Amino acid sequence: MAGSHHADLEDEGFHEEPCETRSADSTIWQPLLRYGRRYHRYHAGKYMLPEDEEEQDRLDLQHEIFLRTFDQALSLAPLPSQVFHVLDLGTGTGLWAMGFADAHSEAEVRCVDLSPIQPVWVPPNCHFDIDDFEDPWIASKYDYVHGRMLLGSIQDLSELVNQAYQHLLPGGWIEFQDGGPIISQADTLKDTHLQRWMDLMTEAAARRDRHLDVVWRYEEALRAAGFHNVTQKQFLWPINTWPKDKHYKELGYLVRENMLQGLHGFSAHLLQGELQLSSEEMEAFLADVRKDISNRKIHAYMPIIVVYGQKPF
Repeated sequence: MAGSHHADLEDEGFHEEPCETRSADSTIWQPLLRYGRRYHRYHAGKYMLPEDEEEQDRLDLQHEIFLRTFDQALSLAPLPSQVFHVLDLGTGTGLWAMGFADAHSEAEVRCVDLSPIQPVWVPPNCHFDIDDFEDPWIASKYDYVHGRMLLGSIQDLSELVNQAYQHLLPGGWIEFQDGGPIISQADTLKDTHLQRWMDLMTEAAARRDRHLDVVWRYEEALRAAGFHNVTQKQFLWPINTWPKDKHYKELGYLVRENMLQGLHGFSAHLLQGELQLSSEEMEAFLADVRKDISNRKIHAYMPIIVVYGQKPF
């Protein structure tokens, strides 16, 4: 993995390397160190989460949670039996893309991400590029555009959706799978450290013009861009094992582990970088948040929203 090249890192502020200097042996392959974590160098600071092994493990667990949520399906849009040109936005560790490429040997699956953390050994029809999906896309046409867990990554949703519309073939599909802000039943989240954490994260992300409630805007954005057959589906991720139902209890166990593992990575760039909390202040606060995440008396969950639409023929 590219993520294994971590020798002699310095604790650097985020700054972007000029595009004309990018090459296979460029320093963009070397991550930046900040808040005790490793972050992407290309378009440095744009994405809020780290790219180190701890975060990669969390992303792989998140992929498993999505598979269990969707009954092992990778996509919910009613795709034709064959799709030939696929684009995966913000691919992360690439597990979704590699699974889709394996299942659709006829497809060329192109994947873009700011971090070069994907495996070397991948299906021959799966290709990874270091790129920013909010930059102008290359002149390609796709049958299917997929984006998963992009909250906090999108600055201009309308521009992104319109760009996808222009690059989809007639009859092609776009699909977003994303999570919304944590909510709860019977106000069990009220006045908790977890609720305070959500409020601070939302405030800090908004300062960066990134909105954590983007999940509720996908449907309207697709319709405004001209997509037809726009459909929204909702699922639930309990944040711990509070549900009585066996399926949701097992799902909640995995979601709890995912949140506990990712909490520092979720928080550091926003709470320290934007809100200027010290490392000590943040760690003390997160210790209380972790207790709330594991508290089965707090019946909290994350809504998982899937929105897809089709470009008219």
